[in-house]
Amino acid sequence: MRGTLEQQVGEEHIREARLAFRNGDEISLRDVTVRSDSVIGFDDGRERRAIPLAEVASIEHREVSVLRTGAAMGATAAVAYVAFICITFARLGPNWTAVPSPAPSAP
Repeated sequence: MRGTLEQQVGEEHIREARLAFRNGDEISLRDVTVRSDSVIGFDDGRERRAIPLAEVASIEHREVSVLRTGAAMGATAAVAYVAFICITFARLGPNWTAVPSPAPSAP
């Protein structure tokens, strides 16, 4: 999620976030809480970090995209359908459109 820091501030809990500092450095934190004066989370070593909000330029975190998820599911269904059709025709053999020969008539 991008935006101004003022838009991101609140008692929001974020599972994973990447913080960009005003000096250009970045850090990844887990279990992040953004408060009015600080950002609190745990680094990779599970050490608690509290960073003053004045030092943070932006906070990025992942969000679920309904459109992208739906498109991925639709594409997967289309590929599965085409694969099913191809496998079905491959199993029918080369003469699947041939007319069956008539049965001999009884004398």
